[in-house]
Amino acid sequence: MIKGQISSDFATLDTKMTVGEARAKLAGGYGVVWDENGRFITILQSEDLATSTDEQPLAELLGQLPPGIVVAAAETMDKFVQSPAFAAFAIGARGAVVYDEDEQPVGILTDETITRYLEDEFETVGEIKGFPSDTSLAGTITDKPLVMYCDEFQHRNELKYYNRHKPPECQVKEPHQHPIRKKAK
Repeated sequence: MIKGQISSDFATLDTKMTVGEARAKLAGGYGVVWDENGRFITILQSEDLATSTDEQPLAELLGQLPPGIVVAAAETMDKFVQSPAFAAFAIGARGAVVYDEDEQPVGILTDETITRYLEDEFETVGEIKGFPSDTSLAGTITDKPLVMYCDEFQHRNELKYYNRHKPPECQVKEPHQHPIRKKAK
């Protein structure tokens, strides 16, 4: 469940603050921006405010900030990384606000937490396709979901071999190695 992976360590920010006030509350961590009606807008970090002056209203930056993502606390990480909301991380989202069954925010799911999850679950996928092992979040979601890479690799590069043999199931944790192309030890 996502609820076990969330962080409750974040600053609460609102659109009426100045950038200087927001910087002081962030103190190097994450901040959740809410509008005057209490609706979630986005998550940001101190580095998002680096080029702004302290007197500038935070509301002026909202159009330049990455989108906000909302996730149900009951959802699993596996389901989340396959959801359309996950694609928002490709355009710079810093995290997601996690809501419980009563639609109350219970914490945030940070990009670092998601990156750690992807590294644990899909640690060898980049090597299967022959890509460099870019395990950053941006490197993970550039094209398609990771699990599909293995199937595409087998289909494209092993087609002649698999036409004569039944293809094995794609194994993300321990990928199938072609019997002729075993790694040299």
